[in-house]
Amino acid sequence: ILNSGMWAPRYNPKDPVADYWSPEFEDYAYSAAADAAAPYAEDKYLVGFFLDNEMVWGPDWRTDKSLIQLYVAFPVDAPGRVEVLRFVKEAAADLETFNATWGTELASWDDLPDLRPGDFSPDTETAVAVTEDFRVHALHRYATVAVAGLRTVDTHHLVLGCRFAWYPGDNMVLASAQHFDVISMAGYQGNWVEELDSLGSQLDKPILIEEFTFRAKDSGLPNFLDDVVLETQKDRALAYRTYVESFMRRPYAVAYHWYKWIDNPPGAYFDGHNTGLMNAMDEPYLDLVTFMREVNLQVETWHVEGLSGRETQQ
Repeated sequence: ILNSGMWAPRYNPKDPVADYWSPEFEDYAYSAAADAAAPYAEDKYLVGFFLDNEMVWGPDWRTDKSLIQLYVAFPVDAPGRVEVLRFVKEAAADLETFNATWGTELASWDDLPDLRPGDFSPDTETAVAVTEDFRVHALHRYATVAVAGLRTVDTHHLVLGCRFAWYPGDNMVLASAQHFDVISMAGYQGNWVEELDSLGSQLDKPILIEEFTFRAKDSGLPNFLDDVVLETQKDRALAYRTYVESFMRRPYAVAYHWYKWIDNPPGAYFDGHNTGLMNAMDEPYLDLVTFMREVNLQVETWHVEGLSGRETQQ
């Protein structure tokens, strides 16, 4: 993982996002690629690089603000703040439309730089649309710079995307397909498979599920996060089969990654979670791993069958 954006220079260490329009970000993207990717540029066993991990693109567990609001919070002369104000002004075209969209009372465009993050709450249908459009606009900028940085040192390995924390929405997926060789995202729960299906022929890049898991009560761990918690390790195994088969029968599915090798024991990172193939004493959950092996041997068959089924339907 190059981390061209996640750990890039920020105006405030607590900022959840970097300024993708700043010269510092561009410099960092190139230096990160030189440091992290250049040593592996000729590695024939390497598939590709993730550019980042679970970046902030709007409200999530790290912030309640949209990307527009986060950028407006930058210093007044920050390139990203200048860009977001240009963007929202251009989206409105005239002052009356702008005030109606954001519930503001600007007397002239000269007052625009005085607005604060709270003035850009997406409370109208148009504001929601502009907020989404800026998110996509920022992704294009981020990806353009990050991929260019990587390609200065490595011209042939795959760009595996920026590891979205979940399904980022149709617009973000389609925008990602313009820059990345593979679109990667976590896929813990929700209807993301159906959403990808709905894109149909618009989706012309493969999807990699970079993180998913199931937990079970019989592990004795608290499993306090609001994710799928099953009764037993056998149930985990059956859920694994259902998940993997459903995904790998899709024509756009290319790979999946289980999170993770060993449980998070009490006191550890995200403590007390039965996410592993093994417990904290390095003892494997035999019901789970034995069945997983059988499932994994069928993946290529399922994928070929899925591709054949798609061709028949067309």
